[in-house]
Amino acid sequence: MNGAPLLSVRGLSVDFALGEARLRAVDRVSFDLEAGRTLALVGESGCGKSTLARAIAGLLPSSEGSVQLRGDELLGLSRRGWRPFRRRVQMVFQDPDASLNPRMNASSLIGEPLVVHQGLRGARLDEAVCELMERVGLDPALRTRFPHAFSGGQRQRIGIARALAVEPELLLCDEVTSALDVSIQAQILELLRGLQDQLGLGILFITHDLGVVRHLAHDVAVMYLGELVERAPADRLFAEPSHPYSRLLLSAVPRVGHRPAAQADGGEVPSPLAPPPGCRFHPRCVEGVERCAREVPEEIDVAEGIVRCLLRG
Repeated sequence: MNGAPLLSVRGLSVDFALGEARLRAVDRVSFDLEAGRTLALVGESGCGKSTLARAIAGLLPSSEGSVQLRGDELLGLSRRGWRPFRRRVQMVFQDPDASLNPRMNASSLIGEPLVVHQGLRGARLDEAVCELMERVGLDPALRTRFPHAFSGGQRQRIGIARALAVEPELLLCDEVTSALDVSIQAQILELLRGLQDQLGLGILFITHDLGVVRHLAHDVAVMYLGELVERAPADRLFAEPSHPYSRLLLSAVPRVGHRPAAQADGGEVPSPLAPPPGCRFHPRCVEGVERCAREVPEEIDVAEGIVRCLLRG
């Protein structure tokens, strides 16, 4: 489909059955992502960010909606139907210790997709593995080492190299810097920026850390209790956020000479099993009015993005 965005998500919902209860972890989420751009998906733990990414990657079933890659529908595909898309959509996970097989050395981990998808063997395979390791800043001389012999940052680079092996168009990065110290975080972010420039990757970058987002994202989507409450260009969201929840998240980002605000008025995040009526954020919102507890806000178009807030209507 000519002119279609790299990734188009429309009305995507994901439900889980918990005994007799139903948990809607992702609720009617919609957004587009263009090639060569990074969309950061942000929000507190448990808001549905990782579930959304796994549904896009076909690792979790969706309840309703549409996910298209350059106009090709991905939802509802069988395992066989997903095969031609596996090379085009790759995911890098939060914990490399859990996502890398400890019984495989770096060469085998990075080379496995090349064997499966391209049938490489012998010297051609070894050459391709060395090139990938160099691309992500790893010394190819270390390729016979096993994951435990690498640092956390190096293991994450192996995960990125493994994802890049099949030359994807879309990279889903799920909290890939959250387990790393600040200096290593910066190196991984710089690596992703460089790879995007070289390869034209579209990146969906999932994080709870808006401080990380500032250094990487072109656009930002903010999730709360399964809903997308704001989407905006990164510069505009940092300068002038439209949703009270976005302002709350930004108030907690450390800045020189600034003390982060309290987490929120109204206490804990409500249970996703029993979200509040009306606007889901209203129990914690310092700006809310009486109608916020009764009326469900719809998406409103604002300055190159959307916001879901009754106060902006």
